[in-house]
Amino acid sequence: MGFFSWQTCDTGESLQNVYAAAQKPFYILLPDNTTMRFVSYDGYGRFVDAQGELTDAFELLAELNGWVRHEWEDNSEQLREMGLSLMWHPELFGTQVFLKISFDPNAKYSENPPSRECPNQGYFGE
Repeated sequence: MGFFSWQTCDTGESLQNVYAAAQKPFYILLPDNTTMRFVSYDGYGRFVDAQGELTDAFELLAELNGWVRHEWEDNSEQLREMGLSLMWHPELFGTQVFLKISFDPNAKYSENPPSRECPNQGYFGE
């Protein structure tokens, strides 16, 4: 698997990965207009919070669209696969909630379009 990343939904800036540049905090905008704060991006679809906890972007996207992780089984791979499907084929899977990433802690989900894939993969040509 190679690098991939997103552009911020409000300014179109690249979400740089840890190998490319100094990291700065960024926010996942949620449909209730709250945010999740992260301090770095690993380049492979995982966001890192201030406590060092990883959040998989695609698992999060699946969960935001109503897919659930069952406590009695390890289905994180299936959840990730569903999130990938929701991300890359929203019209086929009825995606209702999209990833919206911003460097602005006051940005609102309801006021912004979905984040687009970064053509520089969060690393190249930056």
